[in-house]
Amino acid sequence: MYKIENTVDDNVISSSVKWASLAEIVSKLIGPITTMILARLLTPEDFGVIASITMLLSFCDIFTDSGFSKYVIHHHFDDSKEENDVFNVSFWSNFILSVLIYTIIFVFSGSVSRLLFGSSKELLLRIAGLNIIITSFSAIQNALIKKRFKFKIHFYVRVLYTLVPLFITLPLAFTLKSYWAVCIGNLLNALINSAVLLYFSDWRPTFSYPVETLKKIYSFCFWSMCEGIVYWMIIWVDTFFVSIYFSTYQLGLFKNPSNMVISIMSIISATIMSVVFTTLSSLRNKPDYFEDTYSLIAKLAAYIVFPMSAGMFLFRKTIVSILFGSSWLPSADVLGIIAIYYGLNIVFILINGETFKALGKPKILFISQVAQLIAILVFCFAGAQFGFHTFLVTRLLVVFVQILLTMFFVRKVHSRLNFRMIQSVLHPIVATFFLIIEIYLMKLVVVSNLGMDIILILISIIAYIGFIYIIFKKDFWELYNFFRKRA
Repeated sequence: MYKIENTVDDNVISSSVKWASLAEIVSKLIGPITTMILARLLTPEDFGVIASITMLLSFCDIFTDSGFSKYVIHHHFDDSKEENDVFNVSFWSNFILSVLIYTIIFVFSGSVSRLLFGSSKELLLRIAGLNIIITSFSAIQNALIKKRFKFKIHFYVRVLYTLVPLFITLPLAFTLKSYWAVCIGNLLNALINSAVLLYFSDWRPTFSYPVETLKKIYSFCFWSMCEGIVYWMIIWVDTFFVSIYFSTYQLGLFKNPSNMVISIMSIISATIMSVVFTTLSSLRNKPDYFEDTYSLIAKLAAYIVFPMSAGMFLFRKTIVSILFGSSWLPSADVLGIIAIYYGLNIVFILINGETFKALGKPKILFISQVAQLIAILVFCFAGAQFGFHTFLVTRLLVVFVQILLTMFFVRKVHSRLNFRMIQSVLHPIVATFFLIIEIYLMKLVVVSNLGMDIILILISIIAYIGFIYIIFKKDFWELYNFFRKRA
């Protein structure tokens, strides 16, 4: 077993990438459909409550896992005893920490609910918090499936996890018409997911907890947890500020469109991002090939996400009406601003983050994330003092500070990459400006309504592709060949 784990052939890797990519794409296609239906059954206030609970549970998960899952995936074991000791320590540590954290939430549910919601929702927190304990039973099993390259099983688990809300949460929402539908649905989903993972896992915990093993893996797990906390704060800090300074209604208006933007753009970006780390890692000792590949990936990503960001901003009201219904129109500006933010984030920050890892510079990545987090905290705090709309504007502006910080650290590890990045995005920026001008001109001569805007969106896509084909023909064929091979 150990020889197989440590010498995985190309066929296994190829199959794993296929099933992992398929899992991501299918889950990102089904998830938005569920959200679109829920948005017509629940109110923005309901989604605000759901966002607050999700934020709390995801934070707790960082501490319950504490990096044990990452250690299980990345560490190579010399014998079955070492393997079993690590698995047992990881499993029981997860379980003990989850019980401890849930107990704290249960006891202080009143104070926590007033902090999150501005009102008392102790019962909701106590029931939703059970997710922490339930997921602790399957965290190590999930890690083992990935470690042993059983990504076909991983695919079925991910799809099932995405389908359960469709067949359980939605019927509950039709009946209950409140956030309780999502709360109960998430609990049932966690139970089903844990049961399936336990069924497919070939390892079972025993009542063993060697303290020496814990001491051995503690350092890795501690720094992994620290990185997880910083990453969580970067993702959730804006949601936290909205929950503290604004109403639950505004939190729903903020978080639901934000999640939808990320889901939609990730369907495309995941296809590119899934190859960044693996490809660049294999080329880090070949500087010329490394730079050329980095440049190509940045250019491909920019050609996809820049026009998506611009289009979602310019047609934000139409998109909100289609996705969520007319009652969500006040969230149109949120969708447009977050679309621009996330598009810039993918090209200039996420790709460079994977590049840091590929160059073997995780410490630089961590320092870069801390610097970005400080900038986000400052901007979000300042913007929150002047109202919700000002907060949204500052949330967008801070991405430019994040880009400058990222480029500064990129220069520290590889001096030429900044030049290659700027060179790579010039053509996509020109093509996106053409798209923006084209959309504005069409809107000047056409009466805007839902049906016409859909036609304009289709015309804009065709015109954008045509512009690239005529003006940047080499780039067009690079794009075509990349996605043809990925497909």
